Amino acid sequence: CWAKKTYRMYKEVVTTRREINSGEGQTEFQVTEKYRISQPTESFCWFMYVCKTFFLIVVPVTSLFFQGNFKIGFFVMFVSIYSRIRIFFNPESIIIELGSLTNLYRASGLDTGSGENTASSKISRISLMTDKISRSRNINLWMLVFNVFITIMAVLTVLALSQNRTEGLSTPDITYLPDFEYEPQNVLAYPTCTVKKGLGYPEGVEPNLSDYAFIAKLAYFEPNLVQPGLNSWFGALDMNVTNEITIVKQFKERQEKKQQNNPVAFSFISFDVEGKKIGIVSVRGTSNILEMLVDLQLWTSAALAQMLRAVVPIGHVWDSILPTLLKIASMFSSQAVEKVAFYKHTTAFVNEIVASGNYSAVHITGHSLGGGIAIITGAQTGIPVIGLSAPNAMLSRETFSPPLTKEQLDTEVINVIPDRDPFPRIDDPGQVSQSIRCTAPANGMITCHYIVRSICELHYQCGTRNRPALCECHKKYGYPKPMPLGNRTFEDACDAKLLV
Repeated sequence: CWAKKTYRMYKEVVTTRREINSGEGQTEFQVTEKYRISQPTESFCWFMYVCKTFFLIVVPVTSLFFQGNFKIGFFVMFVSIYSRIRIFFNPESIIIELGSLTNLYRASGLDTGSGENTASSKISRISLMTDKISRSRNINLWMLVFNVFITIMAVLTVLALSQNRTEGLSTPDITYLPDFEYEPQNVLAYPTCTVKKGLGYPEGVEPNLSDYAFIAKLAYFEPNLVQPGLNSWFGALDMNVTNEITIVKQFKERQEKKQQNNPVAFSFISFDVEGKKIGIVSVRGTSNILEMLVDLQLWTSAALAQMLRAVVPIGHVWDSILPTLLKIASMFSSQAVEKVAFYKHTTAFVNEIVASGNYSAVHITGHSLGGGIAIITGAQTGIPVIGLSAPNAMLSRETFSPPLTKEQLDTEVINVIPDRDPFPRIDDPGQVSQSIRCTAPANGMITCHYIVRSICELHYQCGTRNRPALCECHKKYGYPKPMPLGNRTFEDACDAKLLV
């Protein structure tokens, strides 16, 4: 086969030669040479050249142009042509063409007829120089990393295209215990247990931070299971809570008529509290492969900037200009990529809801990717945001359309950040955030990202306050058992499996 033939074309030989220097002593030189075992034909060389040019330059550049990504297309074309020229003039290419270091030595005009021992010394020096200037020792490692990354991205893309959008939805995985409670712990954590300032609730109504965490969890449920979940959570309170399925459905239908595919999943919950209507948009987090790719698209540049800042001495000196640098880098993104940015759809929906005038206040929440999208949409529309384990947007604020401001992120956003959760460490948070404990083992930092664990932590520290306790807080996450309000034991209540 062609690959085997190419591999066998060259053989690397390491020899040790000894040179006698005029009776003064002996010196040994290790010489690495590549000898051509078989001569490739001219047609084979042209075939390989055409294949490399076609698959590594023509196909990627053409694909980018067809997708309307002209900025990236021209950039890839320039880098590809430059790389081909650099390879052509690479000293290693010259050595391979000549067949061995001995031929290089002769072709350079240094062979003056001196003895073999002197030639060995000079060839050794040529070997050392060409090894240093031709390529780094780490090039194979970086090529391996690059190829693995490209392969992973290709596999994720194929799987994302083949995956059904509804596969990320799930049935509830929590068991409600309305006749059990946690009392607030006698500690300072957490000052945001109840959130009201700036949210527009009537006097006497104090929503829990855990309410927003639960509403963010509902975004992962099948649509027909959201309302029963709301009834179980808010059933003991004097308010009407409704899952507005029709409003969301009509909005998506209008988007489809405009040929704007809406890939983001979100719910809209309305609260009728003492004659005031308050709406909360809940954006679903990462639950399938397509959404993983969106995570990469929106926050890779910020994560890379953070890593660069971490390794550069006094890297925080550059904080003021990092948003501008990321904005310049984002200028290479195409219009085709911008059209699938999830936050554009949630921003359009929130603008419609606010413009309708039917709600005295509108908020937005979400977990993980949903929280990140909520932060962007909330800052763009000027509504309060409560994110759970969400990637932030301070460094990347100028890469969005329209761009965000530091003031918006500092005044409109609260992000709940569990200990050791890696996802809300992406990008920098604004001035208002709430750190919470994660009771997972040291090797279980991914479980710190689980939203039910965050609900349990808020329930345990802040108290349930007329919301139901959850079986999972003790059974799965190791919190103490909640206290009963009736005659049932905790075991009997959980065994009844009151799944809604």
